[in-house]
Amino acid sequence: VPVVAIVGYTNAGKSTLLNTLTHANELAEDKLFATLDPRSRRLRFPEDREVVLTDTVGLIRDMPEDLFAAFRATFEEAADADLILHVIDSSDQDRDQHIRTTEQMLAEIGCEQIPRILVFNKADLLDPGEGHRLAAGKDHAVVLSALRRETTRALLNMMGDMLAERWSASALTPELVLASAPAEDFDPQEVDPSLTTLDEMLEASGRRARRTNAA
Repeated sequence: VPVVAIVGYTNAGKSTLLNTLTHANELAEDKLFATLDPRSRRLRFPEDREVVLTDTVGLIRDMPEDLFAAFRATFEEAADADLILHVIDSSDQDRDQHIRTTEQMLAEIGCEQIPRILVFNKADLLDPGEGHRLAAGKDHAVVLSALRRETTRALLNMMGDMLAERWSASALTPELVLASAPAEDFDPQEVDPSLTTLDEMLEASGRRARRTNAA
């Protein structure tokens, strides 16, 4: 199952986006470090395709070295991802600096080659047309408000396009190749409301392995 990491400067709206996409109820507050450990949820696409979405700790500029070391393990969740959603508070006047800080941190943990989507969030706080101006000229960028589910369609379509090859590779069997659904057929309402976490999935796998070994 492809893993999609949600990263970004603190208070960019990462947890809100996770909640909106998966109907989860994670803590989403307007303050520094509202998310202190990674949270993972499943997101289902058409034709039984799915991804694991992981929310990470928000970054800050000039983070003290000891604090960075403490949170580094949570940042490194992104290093194992198939796709990164870089969430940006588009209403913040320091957004360009926040983008640079996040990209620098991703480079430090070896994520330069991982495909990413720039998610310009909080579009509801922008002047008309400003969000599209911010995204103009960028290969993979969307403008949305994480508070409004109907604005996430472009993001979901883009995720589907960028993960199609990964899904196809994992679906190959000697007898069958599963075809990908056209991105435009995706309905954001088809999101799986399951709240099964990645930890729970791994724990279940561990129990099965222990039973097998005991036998």
